[in-house]
Amino acid sequence: MPQTGGRSDVAEAAGPRGFTRLPFGRDLAPAMRHRHAAHNEAVARITWTVTEHALGVVTGEVGAGKTVAVRAALAALDPVRHVVIYLGNPSVGARGIHFAIVTALGQAPRFHTAALIPQAADALAGEHAERGRTPVLVIDEANLLSHAQLEAVRMLTNHEMDSRSPFACLLVGQPTLRRRIKFGELAALDQRIAVRYQLTGMALEETASYVKHHLKFAGRTDTLFSDDAITLIHRTSRGYPRMVNNLASQALIAALTEGKAIVDESSTRTAITASRQNDHHPDNMTPHATTRTSSPAGQARRGFTHTSTRSPATTPPRSRRTSRNTGRLRCRGHVDGVGGLAAADRVGEGDNVRGAPGEHLPEGSGEVRVGWVIGPQREQPTRVQVTGQVA
Repeated sequence: MPQTGGRSDVAEAAGPRGFTRLPFGRDLAPAMRHRHAAHNEAVARITWTVTEHALGVVTGEVGAGKTVAVRAALAALDPVRHVVIYLGNPSVGARGIHFAIVTALGQAPRFHTAALIPQAADALAGEHAERGRTPVLVIDEANLLSHAQLEAVRMLTNHEMDSRSPFACLLVGQPTLRRRIKFGELAALDQRIAVRYQLTGMALEETASYVKHHLKFAGRTDTLFSDDAITLIHRTSRGYPRMVNNLASQALIAALTEGKAIVDESSTRTAITASRQNDHHPDNMTPHATTRTSSPAGQARRGFTHTSTRSPATTPPRSRRTSRNTGRLRCRGHVDGVGGLAAADRVGEGDNVRGAPGEHLPEGSGEVRVGWVIGPQREQPTRVQVTGQVA
């Protein structure tokens, strides 16, 4: 498997291959962005929100292109008539929101919060009434906003006895934002939202067009990705642009390193495998609580008996995740309650089961290996009931 080391590897491999720039990067100008259906819809709704001085909520999964859509919509605004206030880190608290508004509008923030809040409201109103510019407040990662911050945003929109708003506001975040706003305690904010949009992934045809679009701006107009490779990239990424970029870049590296003229399905599978070999992939993380190992003291507290059959001298290093005699469970089975797991716990696909490859494990046999626990605890074999084979 070719080793991939990031964008420098792309530059080294792609340099003599007819590329004028690195493909699938984030540095494209807004006018050069690929305009698929969901992106166009998001841009149109954001533009309407700004025009009407309204409050809008744009949500989508990680990597769906929320910030890209906001950037494209704001780039089309007249800078003479609009001033953008972008807050990318909402962890600053409610005071931080008012502080950012006052600072962006060229004023010196007051020290006391009681004075800073009306100063921010007056600054927004003055920017619109005196300078003729519409402030556009954009709060990214808004799903991290606290209740107090959301209420602070609502109070800023309450201008001149709630008759109008001197600014437009966009809350951009993950889908949890929509669910939080539906809480009864935020009903006043929920009723003020004029525009809501949930960004979805691209369709298969849009993913193919997306890849060709990026390759075109990188200097390649010929067919570089096979149909099978595009289909596999789309299925794995679910059509989300950021993941499409990552997989396409890694697949391109794999193909160029192997001397292939076209990125085929094999190169794409290599890229998918490489993308999953990181600390965030489920196979490389500490197991979920329902399938975790436990120390003897912890097992005793729950009424279980310590069943370790390994001596400390033979315990593998903590950094190891699997062992040579470990396979993967293809089916699901019930744990029988030995080794610190409850009888109702499930052993899911991907959990490790002790046994030889292809060995049939009849019901009531086999030992689950949930991985090495990082910390003072060590792996303890746990007996499970399975009806399947170890891959």
